[in-house]
Amino acid sequence: MAKVNFDREKEQRDTERKKLGLYLRLRHAAEKLREEADNVVQRLGFNMWSAHRKVSTPQIQMTDRADFDEAWNHLEMFPATLSFDLDLIRSELPRALKLLKSIPETDTAEVPITGFGDFHPLGEYRTIAEKIVRAADRIVQKLDSEIVTFRI
Repeated sequence: MAKVNFDREKEQRDTERKKLGLYLRLRHAAEKLREEADNVVQRLGFNMWSAHRKVSTPQIQMTDRADFDEAWNHLEMFPATLSFDLDLIRSELPRALKLLKSIPETDTAEVPITGFGDFHPLGEYRTIAEKIVRAADRIVQKLDSEIVTFRI
């Protein structure tokens, strides 16, 4: 009986260790994406203090990360509330990157004081970035509250 209990506890610790690794990798990816998306929002959004801002696509590039796919593939290891934000990022980020690819890297756009409207590709890109900022922020907050509960 002691051997059975030992094996069960070892398996539970191994599962918790794997879960913690997934949580930490996703948290890091979400934090980095949140920073990149926030940069997009700041550069392309309303700014009454800077009239003639110029921006090129490399300055507002967001990075697709495999960690979101890995998390999706192990969704059963995460709190259910995380699935909506994870799905949003997995669906919206590729759409945003496709939008950005439609603009040549050599082009420089002058950003109006009011920012780009939703009918401009960069305005739509900014709107997606705003959604990603909120989703990534919720992921980070939820993971932070989960990570502190681990006892390995």
